[in-house]
Amino acid sequence: MFKQVAMMIATIAAACSMADAAEIHLKSSVVVDSPIVRLGDVADVTAPFPQEAEALAATELFPAPIPERRRYVQAREVIDLLVRRGVDFSIHRIAGSETIQISRAKQRPVAVNQPSPADSIRSQERKAAEERLRQVILEHFQQRTSDRIPAEQAAGMQLEFETGDDLIRAVRAAEQLSVVADAAAPMAGPQQLVILADSAKFPLDVQLRVPQGVVVAARPLARGAVVRAVDVRMEYESPQRVTRVAHHSVDSLVGKQLTTSIGVGRPIAKNSVREPIIVRRGDVVSVVASVGGVAVRTDGKVREDASAGAVIEIESLEDRERRFFARATGRLDPQTGLPVVEVFGGASTVGNRGTE
Repeated sequence: MFKQVAMMIATIAAACSMADAAEIHLKSSVVVDSPIVRLGDVADVTAPFPQEAEALAATELFPAPIPERRRYVQAREVIDLLVRRGVDFSIHRIAGSETIQISRAKQRPVAVNQPSPADSIRSQERKAAEERLRQVILEHFQQRTSDRIPAEQAAGMQLEFETGDDLIRAVRAAEQLSVVADAAAPMAGPQQLVILADSAKFPLDVQLRVPQGVVVAARPLARGAVVRAVDVRMEYESPQRVTRVAHHSVDSLVGKQLTTSIGVGRPIAKNSVREPIIVRRGDVVSVVASVGGVAVRTDGKVREDASAGAVIEIESLEDRERRFFARATGRLDPQTGLPVVEVFGGASTVGNRGTE
């Protein structure tokens, strides 16, 4: 008898649970007008009780895309967001499209009455409110990128945006001002934000510019000097002022040789450096060729300046008409102290001086 009663209770509980279940059916394509996308924008929500369906539909998901842009969201992303917001999928059911295309409707100009002199915002008040808003937005992006770019680079971030009177009034009056942004948005460029002024929400499109790192001379550098780490420093410039030929890394410059003089604070262009010259025209070098595992040596004269790794023409000391190509190595011959070059393609052209 007890078992029958327990089974009846379990059946009734399961029926009640099913009776409370909501059905969430994801759409394949939606167009939203609000700056915040809610569950009701991307899904049809039905539930036994209207209040429960309305509460689920009002659940905020993420910022809407920029007007006239599209965003594609996977069903799995929606489920993860809902779980984090406390939605229990052991009770509720979700179905529908696996991918949702979300578009933002083009903003339409709204006709407004001309403000009275009492309602107008003085330029000084507007400037102060915009500066407060700018600082809040910059702090948000600086914190967001603190683990990706140097603090000096983040400090040079620049913003462009346009604000309406409603937002300016809200910023001036708000005790708490914060920013909501899409975490998946790129680090620079157009950004779609939501400004939270106390309990009020305002969409705001901004253009974020992040300065680019450029290597400049930390001291006057003479032509022919080999660059050391202490000779250069990083500076951060607006992207519009940075040329494609500039060096963006100190490591890429250290050890290179300057082909021109560089003044203090001047950027170092890629065509202003080369690998250091290790042999010069007229130098006598030790020419080495490997033949069947045996190193064959001779002496030769270099016919052109060369950096390590460069292939150059060598003139035989025994026969000036005899020439061949070899690769500069940057090593010194332990027997003679001469720079070593290795024969490039054709060891048989090298005169035999001895073996080792």
